[in-house]
Amino acid sequence: ALSSVWYSPGASTTPATLLSIDVITNKTTDIMSWKFSNQTYVVGTAFDQFNMIYYMLHNQKVGAREQSFLSAINVRTKSFVIQDLEISPGKLILWDIDIDSSGKLHYLAKNSAEHSGKAIVSYEVWDPSHQKSHVVVPEAAVLSVFGSVSYIEDKETLLVCDSDSTVTSISENGVVTEFPKASSVYSQGQLEWNNATNTGYILEWSGSGVSIHNWQKLTNNYPLVCSVDIESASWTAVNSMSDASSIDPVNNFYSFVIEEAAGSSHPDEVDAVLTLDLNSCEQYWVFYSHAHEIELGGPEYSYPLSS
Repeated sequence: ALSSVWYSPGASTTPATLLSIDVITNKTTDIMSWKFSNQTYVVGTAFDQFNMIYYMLHNQKVGAREQSFLSAINVRTKSFVIQDLEISPGKLILWDIDIDSSGKLHYLAKNSAEHSGKAIVSYEVWDPSHQKSHVVVPEAAVLSVFGSVSYIEDKETLLVCDSDSTVTSISENGVVTEFPKASSVYSQGQLEWNNATNTGYILEWSGSGVSIHNWQKLTNNYPLVCSVDIESASWTAVNSMSDASSIDPVNNFYSFVIEEAAGSSHPDEVDAVLTLDLNSCEQYWVFYSHAHEIELGGPEYSYPLSS
């Protein structure tokens, strides 16, 4: 599933559409459309495979300040089951969210004012059965705002790659490790964890292009998994959302969003979803035109649950 957010400058609302995409056949179907209040932006998404619920963490201005809200769509009934729920009252959430096998959401909330683009964060968990959050690790780390998040369930650890390309590991018992990007890497992000194989992946941009690497702890030199063929040197891989990737643990597919890109086969800028089979490095593309009119993001795989 993929969220597509449309911007309408000067309007009081922002139209949005939840899409279903078959990354192999390039078939796209609209699930449902709705309208956010204006000045809303989606920070993170997660998908509950058992209940078929697509979660969105979005921020919007309420009076003079921004607040973070959770909304959720049942993709079977094509209806909201949660709408504009403030899950950490008084705190702003600027990083992606992830979900565990019990349907709980794991995320980071800002605990301080920003200084030079960094803030103190707390590690929190939201329980859908009570629709309440609790703090797991208060004042867990100092991070640059925005970034991707991935939860390692068997290690009870949250990984975050912030907008400064620093990877921080925060365990539920409060152990924190932090590694900057390697000197040869321009930027990195879109962390994803395959819980079936217990393997992590990270997207890197460097002088040799875009590539997917196997994340490993206590280092920043990650082994190469797949180099990404993006058709020409003029392609760019840029996404403004913290959440712009997803992994299918059944087939070991990794998908990520490219925004406002132009290449040899597409002289006009397009948005795209690029999928790699991490076992063979075969690539699949889904293209969207009107790159300056939409923001594409929030991809979340739906896959068969093991019996």
